[in-house]
Amino acid sequence: MLYAATKSRHSLPLALLLLALLATAVAWAGDTEVSVRETRVPAHRIDFEAALGTNHADLRDLGARIERAREAAEPLRLALLSLELQAWEAASGQEAALTAAALRQEAVALAVLRRRSAELRALMGLFPEVAAQETADGVTVAKLAEAVTAMELARQKDREAGETKRGVSGTIQVQNDTGEWIRIYVDGVLVGQVAPWDVLRVPVQDEPWKRTVLEGRGTLDSVWTLDVLRPQRGLTWELTDGNATPAAPAEATAP
Repeated sequence: MLYAATKSRHSLPLALLLLALLATAVAWAGDTEVSVRETRVPAHRIDFEAALGTNHADLRDLGARIERAREAAEPLRLALLSLELQAWEAASGQEAALTAAALRQEAVALAVLRRRSAELRALMGLFPEVAAQETADGVTVAKLAEAVTAMELARQKDREAGETKRGVSGTIQVQNDTGEWIRIYVDGVLVGQVAPWDVLRVPVQDEPWKRTVLEGRGTLDSVWTLDVLRPQRGLTWELTDGNATPAAPAEATAP
């Protein structure tokens, strides 16, 4: 009887642990999102010299510089390149497939995703009209910059007080079901690269009010996107080939 009582006392926590692990596995399996590959014409494939009717070394490598800024996820560099392109458009009276206005909008959208107060303020300094532009969250860029600044100051005070980082956290498992190497961006920040037919696990820590925007960029001018309206623990993001849909190079996603 003593043996039976001891066995029961130890088996109960073990049973609870097994149930918890099973619940976690079920939750992980249930949170799955699938994105199908689209193709996007990269800027370095655009002949800006021919489109603008001007022969110049700066135009010759403009597309390559734009792609480097995209790969590094640098909104301010994209914004400055949009000003350069705007000057060439004004001088020639013509436009290429990727316009200065579209590139500027891309820079603003990236800065909104990244939510860095310095970047948002710098963009508003370059383009004052951006301050009144409404984001996908229903607030203006100016209001977003104020909120982010306040949050950064609060985090700084928390760190000085020895408090740990807060917010909703979880893990995104990126499942690459294609033959491409894919760079993964979370909220406009490069977080890693996943090999063909491989898996990449990415820890995410977003604020409770903030949506999570995922993007994958492949080696064959491919792109995968996913907008997660709320942070989820154990989210699996499957990237598949599907039927590639061409995307116009001049299109820019609204922030």
